[in-house]
Amino acid sequence: MFFIFLVLTSCVNSKETKIDDTNNSEPTSSEKEISNDKNFEIEVKMRSYEDENITLFYTSSYPEEKFNGDKVISKNIDGRDSFQTIMFSLPENEIPFSIRLDFGNTVRKNIGDVDLEYIKMSYSGKAISIIQDSFPRYFQHNGFMKYTESGYSRFVVDGNYDPFIISNDNLYNKIESEL
Repeated sequence: MFFIFLVLTSCVNSKETKIDDTNNSEPTSSEKEISNDKNFEIEVKMRSYEDENITLFYTSSYPEEKFNGDKVISKNIDGRDSFQTIMFSLPENEIPFSIRLDFGNTVRKNIGDVDLEYIKMSYSGKAISIIQDSFPRYFQHNGFMKYTESGYSRFVVDGNYDPFIISNDNLYNKIESEL
């Protein structure tokens, strides 16, 4: 029964991918009104020249909860020269304590840059945006990535590959105080 639920949830989540090539503007403020008030949404505006798999892991509590396959949303995107907007919608009334974004495919081992313009989180009629130059304050990258002026570079280390960024307490505090 759990397997059927997981498959159905994955199918529903896969329909939530939104790609917007026409809106290339940055968010103008850290807070603005939005229409959805029941689902916590995470919007990632990014550019990758290769086909990608972006996976969002999240936890709802700390420290007892660790990242696992129960709270994960995965999106496939096509490589492009232009920025794309990727939307992740969490289940109703689920607010993340911590988030992790995995970039790339461990089989293909996408090497190169992922340009990130912003990561926006919205819930209950409010939104906060983390723009590219603020990423180091709110996210830590692992040893398979390096922070650059436009986002992150990815690379293989000793034959291994698993590039991701993970939120820190600064992001949790911002979510808690502003959303």
